Amino acid sequence: LYQLHNPPREVIESSAVWDTLRELKDKTRIAHYGISIGKPEEGIVAIEKGGVETIQVVYNLLNREAAKELFDAASKQSVGIIVRVPLASGLLTGKYKPGDAFAGADHRKDSYPPEKLAATLARVEKLRFLSEGTGRTLAQAALKFCLAHPAVSVVIPGIKTPAQAEENIAAAAAPDLTPDELARIEAV
Repeated sequence: LYQLHNPPREVIESSAVWDTLRELKDKTRIAHYGISIGKPEEGIVAIEKGGVETIQVVYNLLNREAAKELFDAASKQSVGIIVRVPLASGLLTGKYKPGDAFAGADHRKDSYPPEKLAATLARVEKLRFLSEGTGRTLAQAALKFCLAHPAVSVVIPGIKTPAQAEENIAAAAAPDLTPDELARIEAV
């Protein structure tokens, strides 16, 4: 799978890159091609202009924008959805608490200044019902949420430790989210 990673909108709208990728596929130099995008609307353009086979996009319990229009368009064209950042850069692991801050060179420091981080962690607190007495951790519930959408093919959670890898893998055996839980998520 050859994926373009966050190309500018002009590239997505241009036929040149897509013609080249189709040619490489026709010559069996690549088996499949897709795109990693920043905004869901870029994925719709990539489907229409480029005939992509996969779209990698941010989707998680805190950022559900991609499911609104992109997932339906992708499903109609049999385009696989690869979910990135399913744990919201670690915020959906349950590890962080209100009052925490990112320091130093942590890339999240710029994305989550103190006020935004506090508001985001308040939303995470409202999602803790997904782990309390359910037999799954909050991180596992977050992965289950992403995989519950029929358009999603796979998630690619980041890991920093063997324990995190084991917890993510254990999500496969964790209980699925119930219809009631999925309905409650919509209110958060």
